[in-house]
Amino acid sequence: TTLYEIADLSMVWVSADIYESEMAVTKVGQPALITFAAYPGETFSGKVAYVYPTLNTEARTVRVRLELPNPELKLKPGMYGNVTLQTNAVRTLVVPKESVLETGLRQLVFMDRGQGRYEPVSVKLGRRGQDAVEVMEGLKEGDRIVTSANFLLDAESKLASAASMQGMMGRIGMGDWQMRGAYEAKMEEMEGMKGMGGMSGMQGMEGMSGMQGMEGMKGMEGMQGMKGMEEMPGMKDMSGMPGMDSGSAKAISETRKVAGHILTFTTHPEIPKAGEALLKLRVTSQSGKAVTNAQVLFVYTMPMPGMSDSKVTARHTKDGLYEGKVMFGMGGTWVVTANMTVPGQPPIIEKFQFLVAGSGM
Repeated sequence: TTLYEIADLSMVWVSADIYESEMAVTKVGQPALITFAAYPGETFSGKVAYVYPTLNTEARTVRVRLELPNPELKLKPGMYGNVTLQTNAVRTLVVPKESVLETGLRQLVFMDRGQGRYEPVSVKLGRRGQDAVEVMEGLKEGDRIVTSANFLLDAESKLASAASMQGMMGRIGMGDWQMRGAYEAKMEEMEGMKGMGGMSGMQGMEGMSGMQGMEGMKGMEGMQGMKGMEEMPGMKDMSGMPGMDSGSAKAISETRKVAGHILTFTTHPEIPKAGEALLKLRVTSQSGKAVTNAQVLFVYTMPMPGMSDSKVTARHTKDGLYEGKVMFGMGGTWVVTANMTVPGQPPIIEKFQFLVAGSGM
């Protein structure tokens, strides 16, 4: 009869999940750095000992096992850590992740041509890091690119090239109005509109008084010219455009049972609207016990071409409730992906889609 077993903890294993796209650069013997919440500021070194042969088809991840020495027995079974795999260091061209627009057909960045002009350039991407991505073709060192609000430029360029929009501009006497770039000084005083260009010609327009109470339009009190635009040619049937549909947004509260957990997703305010908001995810076990040791990451975007993802790490507040502050740039349909990891369990990825109220004309 076995009375007890003695475990040798001088060498410990760490199980980690890597994304499918990272499999090509993950090899047995590859060095890794691991940090643990129990020892902030301290880094432990290990190496990849085994790559599992199967793929998690739901999370699209592969599990790897790392080995690291534990001579002082500081590391205990069941502890949670973050793993950074080290690859061969090479000198390469990288850009911030936020600067790349994923259209579904190609990847774009906007190059600064000077004098308020921006040109979309197709790029071929390579390896991805935590904050940057490798550019293999399309750019050279020293090129100036737009690193934020580039989706506004993309939408702006589509509007400027649309014949219907140009016709409308001519009919209302704005044929000489041009969209000139991303950062015109005339817009800098407008709360919620920083980084948008092409508005410098609107100060003299009549009928803007009806917009003074609109959210996000602080600083436009003196502008005139938008009143009565509902009947203008080219402005009909725009209720389905992002930011134009504010009447159909509803209170958000959705509960799901996933992999032995109960997830309840809500927002604050309950009916989300353009601007700042809180995303909330309450996590409990099937028995109702609060899960307080999860790691939760919210990824949010609008499902339309040129919209890049935004991310926020949620913090645990109390009783299994995780909150993250986000900024909804406009009204319309938004998709939030909740990525949750509980130590010793497979990752959970759940998507929630809902309407955000915007400011109507």
